[in-house]
Order: sequence, then structure tokens, then C-alpha cells
Amino acid sequence: MDVAVVSTGHWFWNLSVYYNGSEVLGTHLLSGLNHTEIGFFSPYRQAIRMSIQRLISSAGHTGRTVVVSTFSPAHFEKAWDDPATCARRLPYREREREVDVIHAELRSIVREETAAAASNGGATRVEVLDVTKLATMRPDEHLGVYMKRDQFARGVPERLQSDCLHFCLPGPVDTFNDILLQLLTKRQ
Repeated sequence: MDVAVVSTGHWFWNLSVYYNGSEVLGTHLLSGLNHTEIGFFSPYRQAIRMSIQRLISSAGHTGRTVVVSTFSPAHFEKAWDDPATCARRLPYREREREVDVIHAELRSIVREETAAAASNGGATRVEVLDVTKLATMRPDEHLGVYMKRDQFARGVPERLQSDCLHFCLPGPVDTFNDILLQLLTKRQ
């Protein structure tokens, strides 16, 4: 494998118990358990760090490129089951919406861990595919209520699941791929 792309994030928001082997490190959003609430920033950082380290240290893989993608935020503006939660039809204009604090921290974690791995030298090239700002600006390209066929066959329901996380194709993901291609073709 010459290129590995690491892209993760949204699963860290879910209710979680974090383990190191058989030892419980802590939980996220599970106050009923008798464990320390540690949030998800530290486990996210550890997952990114360990993924990069494992890909760098794989035997027989000199000259590999590891690309780590930053976080792509969702655009839920109302409840997830409100038919109008992600009904925007145009991208945000510059300064209309900024990267929020949580997504900025997740972006920083990827950038810091990638920079630390890249500074160690070695035969593996480590890069960041920074999509956070670009993805933040594109609330208009989500599936919304059209994630299933014929959603409105029986009229407009009061509650309807909306997908304000995944993007339609063609769309921003094509731009992410263009950026990835530029990263892969540039000289180190």
C-alpha cells in the first residue's frame, strides 16, 4: 500500500466507553456508569496518533504516504427530524459562518498529530487533507430529507429524518478529492 488516507470523527460523538486493552479509560455521555467522563478529544487524539504511528511503522512499507483528513462538520440547524433542518440551497458566504470551537479543536488535533509525525522524518510522508473550513461553508450539498426514495409520497410529514452530514455527489467531496490529488502529486 503506497497511500493510506485516515478519515474519522463523527463516531467519537456517540455514547462511548473508551478502553486501553481491558482497562476502562473513561466514558463519553454515559453518566450512569461508574467511570470518569473524559469527553472525546483525548480518545480522538489517541486514535489519530496511533493510526499514524501504525501506518508509519509497518514493516516493508518505505516510501508510503499517509494523509489524515480533518473533520467535516454536519449542518443541522434544527432538530435532526425536522424536514427543514438542512434546507439551505446556497453555500455560506465568507464570514457568514466560522468553524465552531469543537470542530476547530478536532481540526487542531489532526494538524498537531500530523505535524508531530512528519517532523520525525523517516521514509513515510505524512500530510493533512484540511477540509474543515471548506466543508463548513457547504450546507447546501447535503442529502437532507432526500436520503430515501419517495419521502413525500404521502404528503409532508411533521417529523422526517434529515441527513445534514453526508454530501451529495457531485459536490464538495469531489473538491476534497482534487485537494487529495494535489497533495499526492506535489513533491515532498
